[in-house]
Amino acid sequence: MLRHALDAYAAARLRQQARVRRVLVVLGVAVALTAAFAAVGTPSFGAAQRASACPIGSGSIENASFTYGASSATVTFTVKAGCDGTQVAFASYEMFGGPNVIFPQAVYDSVSKTLDAGTYTLTIKLPDCYWQLDLATGPVLPEIVSGSLYGSRLVIASKGGAKACPAPPPPTTTTTTTTTTTTGTTATTMTTGTSTTTTGTTTTTGTTTTTPTTTTGTTTTATAPTTTAATAATTTETTATTTAPPPPSPPPPAITDVAITKVADRTSATVGQQITYIVTVTNTGPAAAANVVVVDPLPAQETLVSVNDPACSGTTVITCAFGELAVGASRAVTVVTVARTEGTATNVATVSTSTPESNSANNQADVMTPITGVFRPPPVPGPVCARLQIGHGPLVAGRRAVVTVAVRGTARPVVVSIHGAGVAQSKQTVARRARFVVTPRDAGVLRVRVVQASACPAALAEVPVPGEFRPPVLTG
Repeated sequence: MLRHALDAYAAARLRQQARVRRVLVVLGVAVALTAAFAAVGTPSFGAAQRASACPIGSGSIENASFTYGASSATVTFTVKAGCDGTQVAFASYEMFGGPNVIFPQAVYDSVSKTLDAGTYTLTIKLPDCYWQLDLATGPVLPEIVSGSLYGSRLVIASKGGAKACPAPPPPTTTTTTTTTTTTGTTATTMTTGTSTTTTGTTTTTGTTTTTPTTTTGTTTTATAPTTTAATAATTTETTATTTAPPPPSPPPPAITDVAITKVADRTSATVGQQITYIVTVTNTGPAAAANVVVVDPLPAQETLVSVNDPACSGTTVITCAFGELAVGASRAVTVVTVARTEGTATNVATVSTSTPESNSANNQADVMTPITGVFRPPPVPGPVCARLQIGHGPLVAGRRAVVTVAVRGTARPVVVSIHGAGVAQSKQTVARRARFVVTPRDAGVLRVRVVQASACPAALAEVPVPGEFRPPVLTG
């Protein structure tokens, strides 16, 4: 009987060990499957739909650049030759802390593609607040915090925007339930003779171990082993629900102060002269100024000649779009005009920015320039030149006659002379007239002249004197 009992115990022990091995195999398979599923669900910075042999980041992408629109951004880049299968991510992020605060950020719009070698262009939307653009290799990050950065995957990045983004929503609350199962104890009892001893062993995860105990007494009686299984107990533990603290208040809006000055190279001008103005814009801070614009209408008395800054346009109204102006930065523009008409030219220039300002009293500057006509010297009086008008009766050689000379073109007294055959007289005019009594000796010409300044042309008149008529002598 004892031998039979021992054989039965040994067979039961072999069956128990076989069950233990089966349980261990099942547990090993479960652990392997759990690890495989976890690996499938874990993102990888370098993962792509097709494996690329090129290094991540700028090792596989080159010539990357951004262009911006009112509400969108475009990136142009080249995947290097031999880098087929590179996953490229282009994303825009809302910046909640301000233009220079990196954390935290949340993705606003993104695109991710697996590309072969070549040049590509991708476009995404921009938020209407402070933003950051990232071009990287691998998948898109849903947020950027201190523990989550693109790292070496980043190819190029940029920041912009003109106001703080709304605070991110608070994190959702979660409830975690943990279930613990405890497997009871299996004990095996064997009685030999008059004494009985029971030995129990407790195990976990469904493993049962049976240990025999034998006591020899004066009476040997063997009984079959008895197995008693304990009932498994299940305990459920529930963690308390927690609520995240309220998000921090958004930072106050950025404040700046842009000032403008304007000077001219002359205090007055004449028609035809050029006037050079220098317009200077300065940002005194404490924040960067966004969308800085200068407007400078030219006065009506001036015409534009040139402007030296390519950011400026216009002819009668000059507009300069400078974009963002950093704290402490200045920008000067030289405007050259020409004075066209007389008057006081008042030139007023104005600067503006989309960033709130602490002082707007220095946003205008003006210069007044008097413009006069071209100087013309007064005329210099020239010499007084006389003209003659001759009057006379019949002039015949050998006869007495009266010659009257009238002087025109001057009211001053002048000397008039008359000369001819047998005639030589000079007389000063009285009331611009002179009267001569002459008796020409021979036929010829009487010359009347006015003696005046050498700058005047000669005032000369000639009067013919015919000879006396004598009829021919008749001869028979």
